[in-house]
Amino acid sequence: MKKGYVVGEYIIVTFFFLILFVGIVDRVILITAEELSLAQDHESCETAERIFKELVDNEVKVSKYGVSAENSTVNYASLKYLYDNKNLSNYNNDTNKTDSFQLAYEIKGFDVQSAYSTKRADIEHAGRNSPVAQIWLNYTSYNNSIVHNTIGIASAKNISDPNLVYLKLEMVFPNGTLVKSYTNSGYCGHSGGGDTITYTQKDYGLVVNYESTIGNGCDHRYISYTTDTSTHADWDEDWTRYGPNFQAINDIQRNNNLVFIRDISFTNKDLDKDYPIYLGNDTLAKLTWGTPVAEGCEYKRLYKIEDDNSFLINQSIFGEQREVNITRNFIGEVKVIST
Repeated sequence: MKKGYVVGEYIIVTFFFLILFVGIVDRVILITAEELSLAQDHESCETAERIFKELVDNEVKVSKYGVSAENSTVNYASLKYLYDNKNLSNYNNDTNKTDSFQLAYEIKGFDVQSAYSTKRADIEHAGRNSPVAQIWLNYTSYNNSIVHNTIGIASAKNISDPNLVYLKLEMVFPNGTLVKSYTNSGYCGHSGGGDTITYTQKDYGLVVNYESTIGNGCDHRYISYTTDTSTHADWDEDWTRYGPNFQAINDIQRNNNLVFIRDISFTNKDLDKDYPIYLGNDTLAKLTWGTPVAEGCEYKRLYKIEDDNSFLINQSIFGEQREVNITRNFIGEVKVIST
């Protein structure tokens, strides 16, 4: 009996230490896995920061891949050059690297005057083809007593691209007030859910939430807004001809000249595919370049993004014309995501 008791006690003690050992080993494995994951995350974040500084921050361009315009400004033409002409394999071959990353930017705010444009042909009902969207400063044709701007929002596609596409946009007009909202829905007949829009007046300005769903056709929406609802009769004439109220009107228009973007997307949810959104006539409001990255470490900052080229436009305000020298510029979030 004594011997059996000792053997039993030995088995219990051994089992206890076995459980303890397994627990320790399991904990060590768990800690090691966590540390490995943290190390990998740290490495990907270091890589994202390095690539960001090489491509976005440095004044000296990395081969032809740098996009810095100095002074916290990113050169849009350089970004568009990468988008149109280079891929990540080109980058790694030319720089003798093996990086896997995505470079992206998204518009967060823009100088309204720099977005003055006519409608693109492919957002017209007759010219629609592949899905495309556009945001622009439209000509002014309503209310010649309140100084205002009119923003156009449009999207279009034909039936050849499968399924529905969704345009989603949330904008803030600082200190803004709605003057008029209208569509030309009779012109843009389509299959899909049409567009919906809500306006919320906040202490800091006007918040606009816009959504459009298209299967085959187009949606065009126009939003007129102002930061000053005081009356200036025939303000178009005074502003374009430097009349007696020119300075007061010009001050209002300067205050009208900024729009912030909180959210912007144009997607086919079934295909998980994004489509182009243009600011003005030809500037992409969102752009991604490199490897599609589902997970990774992000390194990002806000920058002024500016194009190289300036050009003259004739801004139409009722029956008047105003010649303006335009340089596309906006505030965007630029980021590098590294795996």
